Amino acid sequence: MTTKEHDRHSVITKPAGGGPDSDTRDTLIEAYLKLCTRVGAGNVTIAQIAKESGYSFGTVRYHFAGENANITQSAILHVLEEATRFLQRQIALAKDQPGYDPIEVYVRTNFIWMKELPGHCRFILCYYYLCSTQVSLVAENSVFLKVSRTRIEDFLAEGIGRGLYPRAKDLKQLSISVHNVLIGACIGAMIEGNAHPGSPHEQYAVDQVRAIIHAQGLAS
Repeated sequence: MTTKEHDRHSVITKPAGGGPDSDTRDTLIEAYLKLCTRVGAGNVTIAQIAKESGYSFGTVRYHFAGENANITQSAILHVLEEATRFLQRQIALAKDQPGYDPIEVYVRTNFIWMKELPGHCRFILCYYYLCSTQVSLVAENSVFLKVSRTRIEDFLAEGIGRGLYPRAKDLKQLSISVHNVLIGACIGAMIEGNAHPGSPHEQYAVDQVRAIIHAQGLAS
């Protein structure tokens, strides 16, 4: 990833510093994510997070019960950061393989991510869906949308530069279309228990994204 690309995605990173407090917060967030899958995101309590994480009730309150300590927002940023690291590792491996196609790798990596970190995926998809009815969630999900669509734009531009895709008339709109197909396929895969590489939903997403890219190229 170039410096420019890193800057475009830096919105998802945590404050610099790290240390014990940061490690504790990550542990508490991971406990929260597990509970979201188990009991539902709207039903998680501080006591449950304490029990799941092994930390005291007071420690959880210290990190997430004060002003500007919204655990939902913290969890979204945490998941996006971890997803970015996961994607970067997969892309680095794929770039060395013959026939590398950045958008296809991106689509397929999402299904690998869903298999390996299902709690993370369910959490993001849950809040992505709920923001359509709960205005309070829009701000948190806008981060997810911005990062995801910007990343897709970068992969589309890379594919066009490599001569793999036709030049698009509107790269931003194309990235939105690709993102919408992928989100729909991911939700369908989760609902039907096919959230894994090689599933029909994964192949559907790959085929539909190829068709959209080709159609926009013809229209430009």
